[in-house]
This record gives sequence, C-alpha cells and structure tokens, in this order.
Amino acid sequence: MNYPLKLESKRLFTRALELSDIPIWNTFIQDKRATELFPESMRQPDTAKIWIEKQIQRYACDEYGLLALIHKDSHEFIGQCGLLLQKLAHADEIEIGYHILPKYWGQGYASEASQLLKSYANKDLRIKRIVSVINPKNAGSQKVAERNAMTIEQRITYRDMPADLWVWEE
Repeated sequence: MNYPLKLESKRLFTRALELSDIPIWNTFIQDKRATELFPESMRQPDTAKIWIEKQIQRYACDEYGLLALIHKDSHEFIGQCGLLLQKLAHADEIEIGYHILPKYWGQGYASEASQLLKSYANKDLRIKRIVSVINPKNAGSQKVAERNAMTIEQRITYRDMPADLWVWEE
C-alpha cells in the first residue's frame, strides 16, 4: 500500500501528519465546539500529541490513517481526513474520518476531502464498502455523509457512546 499519500482536490491536498502539526491540532482538541461530542478521554492536554503519533504509527503498520488537509493556495492547515481501519463490534471496516478546524466549518472542506478519499479508496484500492461512524447529534458530519452518498445502516456503540454507522457500497 502506498499510504500516506498526497491526493489533490479542487482546493485541497493531503500529506502525512507530522509531529510539527501538534500545536495546530491542539487548537482543535481544546475547542469545545469541535470536541463536544468526543469522549472525555479524547479531550485531555496530551490528546493532540497522542492523536498524531497514532496516525504516524498507523502509516507504519499499513493501517491507513488520517492525513493533513492543506489548502492549495494559502497552504493553511484546514484539518484532517483519511481512511481508517476500524475494528467495530460487528466487523472490521474501512472508515472515512474527517475533522475540520472550526474556523473552516461550513465551507465544504469536509465534503470535498471525504469525496476525494472515497474516490481513492474505491478506484485505486478497489474498496467496495466504506463507512463513517457518526455521533447521532453531529448534524454537520451527517450532511457530509449524505453528500458522500452514504446512508445509515444501523445504530452501534462506539467508544461507549451511541453512533450511527453510515455506509456507502458499490
């Protein structure tokens, strides 16, 4: 597998996350609007460091991982999006995960990035089923999933919280 990789959409490109991204990612973790639906364990002072180190470890183990989303023109760090190998109670699944810094919300970046990753997964990796695990209270992520032609398959428990399993299948 050739992951992490650089993909490009109209406004964004992806790159591997780096330890130098920890300070900007810490602004996301510390923003209560961004993390209000996260488990408490994911809102601790060292979460950004652990989060980025985990993605780097995923790359090394060929388990995909979230990628940095960079704006093509400004080179600003917009957020993260990527494929994740999720070991859910019912099965192992390939998930498209996305997190956008709040100052970039409502500008279509999550939809653009998730559609880019879905296309890559389907066309290049020949993945025929892709999921997103979304908190039922997260209306923004639900809209992104809908724009990505996903529908709710079932309610599951994820990290001791209710979640909807959104699915796209070819």
